[in-house]
Amino acid sequence: MKKSISTATLLLLSVISYSQKNHTDSDYILFKGQDTAFCHITEMGGGTNIDNITYTDSKGKEVKLKGEDLETIISVKIEYFKMYNVPNPDRPTGKHALMKPDITGKICLYSSNAIYARTTRKGERELLNKYRPLTPIVVLDNGKAYWLDKKSVENEMLPYMNKCSKFKSIYNDYSKQKIYDNFSQDIAQYNDVCK
Repeated sequence: MKKSISTATLLLLSVISYSQKNHTDSDYILFKGQDTAFCHITEMGGGTNIDNITYTDSKGKEVKLKGEDLETIISVKIEYFKMYNVPNPDRPTGKHALMKPDITGKICLYSSNAIYARTTRKGERELLNKYRPLTPIVVLDNGKAYWLDKKSVENEMLPYMNKCSKFKSIYNDYSKQKIYDNFSQDIAQYNDVCK
C-alpha cells in the first residue's frame, strides 16, 4: 500500500513537473495577420541583427526563417524573454531588428540587447544575451520610430510628449538637455501620467 502511494505520488509529481516545464518554456512567434506558431526555437542568431530563426513546430516539422520571412514577424517569445520586430528609424519600410523592450507603454524604448539561441552538441538549447552595437530605438504609439539621440529627442519626441498636458505641466521647467540625460526615466514617467 505504502509503495503504491509513493509510486503514484512520484508519477503525479513527474507529470506536474513536465507540464510546468513545457508551459514555462513554450516559445511562440507571432506573425502579421495574427498567425501564431507555437514552437520550440532551436536556433536564433546572426550578426548585428537576428537574421535567421529555426524552430520545430507543434507537429514536429523543422521550419527555417530568414530574409523576408523575418519581416512578417511581430514578436518572438523564447522561454521568459520577449522581443519585438522594431523598424529601423532610417528605413521604416526596410529591415527591422528583433529587440527586447526596456520600457513599454504609449512610448516604448528598445535596447541594444537581444536573445540569441543555439543548440549545443548535447542537443540542449542554450540562450545567449548579446549586446549589439545599436543605438536604442524609441517607438511612439503612432508607430513612428526614432533613434535615441539628442536631435530626435529635441525635434520629435519632446514635442510629441508635450501634447500630453499632464506631462507638460510636470516637465515645463526642464531643459532639453536634462530631458535627454534622463530620457528612459522620462519615458516611464510619461507612460504613467499619459495613459
